[in-house]
Amino acid sequence: DYFKDREEGANGLKKLAKHESDNGRFNISKDENDMHAFKVPLLRNVAITYPYMHDGNVESLEEAVRIMGEYQIGKKLSAEEIRLISSFLKSLTASNLD
Repeated sequence: DYFKDREEGANGLKKLAKHESDNGRFNISKDENDMHAFKVPLLRNVAITYPYMHDGNVESLEEAVRIMGEYQIGKKLSAEEIRLISSFLKSLTASNLD
C-alpha cells in the first residue's frame, strides 16, 4: 500500500501525511473506481522531469522504477532490471531542448 508506506516513511519513501490530492481522479468524478487514479504524463524527457510520483516523493529515476516495480507489478526488480529500464527511459530524452 503506497499511501500507508508513505505515511510511515517506509520502503524508501519520504514520510508524508495523506492529502486530498492523493485521491486522484476521484476528486473530480466522485467515482470510487477513480480513487488513486492519476493522469500520467508522457515518458518523453522523463529522465529530466523529477521529482517523481504524483506527490514528488522520489528524486531519482532509478528509485522511481524500483518503487513502481513493487507497487504496480508486485515485483522486486533486480539492480540490472532497474538499470536497463532506466536506460531505456533515459533514451527518451530529447536532444534539442531549445
